[in-house]
Amino acid sequence: MSADAQAREELMRLGASGVPAILVDRELVVGFDRDRLRALLHDAIVACEHCGAQLRLPAAKGTLRVTCPKCGGRFTCRT
Repeated sequence: MSADAQAREELMRLGASGVPAILVDRELVVGFDRDRLRALLHDAIVACEHCGAQLRLPAAKGTLRVTCPKCGGRFTCRT
């Protein structure tokens, strides 16, 4: 981060004060949490068809029937 001032400022704005701080999509992982990083990197992000909420689903599982935890809307999607 010492070479990239913009990246340093973004992580500081997000509240990252520990090392390592890794930004995956819009989720900040502070410290080396192997399980959390694996989940973030191997999940698919889909938008709810009803309310637009961002949902994290397991990737490469084929067609899934999903119920949005925010609005309760049901839809199918392919991951």
